[in-house]
Amino acid sequence: MAEQKLTKAERREAARAKSEAIRAKQAAAEKRQKTVIWSVLGVVVLALAGVIVFLIANNARQNAGNFAAPSLDASIRLADVADVPTSARADGGILVGPGGTAAAVPVAGVPELGVYLDYLCPACYQFEASQLENLVNFMDHGTANVVLYPMGMLGADSARLAAAAAWVADNAPEHFFAYHVALFENVIGGQTPRNDNAGLAAIAEGVGVPADVAEGIRTGESFYRFGQWAASSAQHFVTIEGFENPANGQRGTPTIAIDGVRWWGDWPNSATALPNAIAEATS
Repeated sequence: MAEQKLTKAERREAARAKSEAIRAKQAAAEKRQKTVIWSVLGVVVLALAGVIVFLIANNARQNAGNFAAPSLDASIRLADVADVPTSARADGGILVGPGGTAAAVPVAGVPELGVYLDYLCPACYQFEASQLENLVNFMDHGTANVVLYPMGMLGADSARLAAAAAWVADNAPEHFFAYHVALFENVIGGQTPRNDNAGLAAIAEGVGVPADVAEGIRTGESFYRFGQWAASSAQHFVTIEGFENPANGQRGTPTIAIDGVRWWGDWPNSATALPNAIAEATS
């Protein structure tokens, strides 16, 4: 049987149909390849998302520390608080003696200088910076009984700092005043965040506090133990008669008292005003 010859138009149509079939086959292959690629990418993205969620959750657990924060119910009276630092007196004050040691024995026959403070209070930092030499002289020479009152006046983080100071006073009393000064310098005057337990522990070790004592600050145990006491100390402070400003009835930190009476001397502008007031109270 003789082969039928195709016309020119038929050959052109056959070539076009063959080309269309090849293109359709290539398009189908490309579609399958894209489907596989996007499926793989989707699995990878989901896996990465799972890793990120895990890391965030794990980091949150680590940052939470080993102890829960106290309720900081400032309505509790000081006498009702179970975890009171052994270095603190019944009124919340910590007596500091020679060398900056906490829980010192009071010197007889000299005035008592009370300093009510909050470690997040810039004016308290100013008082410490301007009167540091005077305070050290009072402590080392026994010319005044210096009593510090760390309080949580400005919320949970100020209670955290006061609790850390009380923790050092209880467990490394010889380093208390050095830590007290370093807290101001590093939190208000420096770069340590107010809620960074590890940073607060590093400050403690920096002034000589033993590592095992500083560990109690790092884990948050100091806050857990004494945070409520710091908040309650602030509540106790606002009940003390005669500490309010007679002009507006307000009170705040720092409040300086000599023998229990608020002192209104010009400490911001005079290095001698406080020593003069102590000398006058002695005579």
